[in-house]
Amino acid sequence: MQNMTYPYSNTDLLENPERYQFTKFMGEKFLESYFYSRKIILNDIGGKIDKKMNFSEIIDNLTNINNLENNEYNLENNEYNLEKLLLKILSNNQNRNEKLNEIIDIFLKKYEIKKKLVMQYDNDFHEKDSNYKNLRNYILLDLLCVIRFNETKNLKFLNTILKINDMLVTQISLWNNKNDLCVFQWLLENEIRIILELCKLKGVKI
Repeated sequence: MQNMTYPYSNTDLLENPERYQFTKFMGEKFLESYFYSRKIILNDIGGKIDKKMNFSEIIDNLTNINNLENNEYNLENNEYNLEKLLLKILSNNQNRNEKLNEIIDIFLKKYEIKKKLVMQYDNDFHEKDSNYKNLRNYILLDLLCVIRFNETKNLKFLNTILKINDMLVTQISLWNNKNDLCVFQWLLENEIRIILELCKLKGVKI
């Protein structure tokens, strides 16, 4: 049994974000505490959902949530809803162009800087409100980052995945939406897969 407690799951990271500045790597014990912490959360989620979803089911489920045909976004508008925009990017995943990839990067940077995503932005990506508590926005950006990491292997996406997941773990007691829990389960399992692959690549045995 590991003795170290994973340090990024003991406080409300949505209200009190962790900045991760100058964080030191604390060796294999830290990795063991990370895997143990994630295992506990996955066990918790498993007890709350009916069945797992695969990637195709997740995309189909998410992009049908709000009848996207009636929720078109237009970057020429003065204002748009972030959840609808991220859902629209997911709905175009098979034909995603560089402009949509750039939008993902923009919101990745916004999260890295502020650790918060608000509900409404204008077409210059300036905040139009102060409501940052819609957890689905973080889930959707998280999912897009996993997709982009798998495409590019760029560690900036993994960096954001880890930070968003740390924050979402601290909100798990507030969730009652089984669909979102299924997505989060998939996200955590893929995060663990990526970390294990990197450990193997670097010769780190866990």
